[in-house]
Amino acid sequence: MKKLTCVALVVIMILVCLASTVYAAPECTVSLQTPKSEFEKGEEFTLGVNISGIKSERGIIALQATLDYDKDSLELKKMEGQNDWMTPVKDLSYNESNGKLVMDKNGLAKNDETILKITFKVKENAKKDLTVSLKDISISDVTTPLEIAVVSKDIKIKEASSNQGQSGTSTKVPDKNSSNTYKGKLPQTGAKEGTILVIGGVALTLGIACFVKMKKM
Repeated sequence: MKKLTCVALVVIMILVCLASTVYAAPECTVSLQTPKSEFEKGEEFTLGVNISGIKSERGIIALQATLDYDKDSLELKKMEGQNDWMTPVKDLSYNESNGKLVMDKNGLAKNDETILKITFKVKENAKKDLTVSLKDISISDVTTPLEIAVVSKDIKIKEASSNQGQSGTSTKVPDKNSSNTYKGKLPQTGAKEGTILVIGGVALTLGIACFVKMKKM
């Protein structure tokens, strides 16, 4: 009986050792990217959280981290999971008070991909130099998790252009290369008004004014 028990223990130990060697801890790189590095006060921008260089026999399935940013300078507008990654939900998988968030994927990530997009708005009293970071990152493939201390993105803030907010009768064509490029059709919320002026009972002049208001996210 004792021999049988000893054999069983040895077999269990061997299986444990084999299991630990079959699946090594995952490896990958986490990066934060923005369309540009300088933004104006009042402007919105999107920060992408990307993973790349994945080395895992299973594939990455979960990520835990702490989002850190200057709340006096930036306003968090929304977070959206990408490529079948879950969107962090406030008070459920995202703690707004301490920035901790948890995400998992509907499947396994084996290739380079964006897992999360975070949209911020620059406040009017924002500092000139800002940093957005993910800290205490833990990435899992259901084996020993990969730990990353911090990944950061530096951002510069400048004053809004002086021509913004100026009114006039001339029509200005928006710059397609600017950060405020229009997408799709603009929603027209103003009404057309016509006023007919009779001059000398002969000439008629029709004036039409169009006002277009852009919707903000």
